[in-house]
Amino acid sequence: MKGCNIEIALKVRPRMSLLAAAVVTLSGAFFSAQAQEPIKIGFGVSLTGGLASSGKAHLMSKQIWAEEINAKGGLLGRPIKLVYYDDQTNAATVPGIYA
Repeated sequence: MKGCNIEIALKVRPRMSLLAAAVVTLSGAFFSAQAQEPIKIGFGVSLTGGLASSGKAHLMSKQIWAEEINAKGGLLGRPIKLVYYDDQTNAATVPGIYA
């Protein structure tokens, strides 16, 4: 009877080791996926007012850049998120954007 318990223990041990390795691997992938917060790049840009045409072109160039970088896997493996605010081509609104 004692020999039978040893055989069962030897058969179960590799399965438990495999299960434990799978849990560790999957939990590592889960936590690394959660840790991949986007890198936020913020700026003010003139989307309205007298400089709106050049501001919109400037914004479009940054959006194209961000799309290209994200398509290649991001920056340092993290996606890029642009955060931008319209400064209304008014210098008085700029400090409020960055406060």
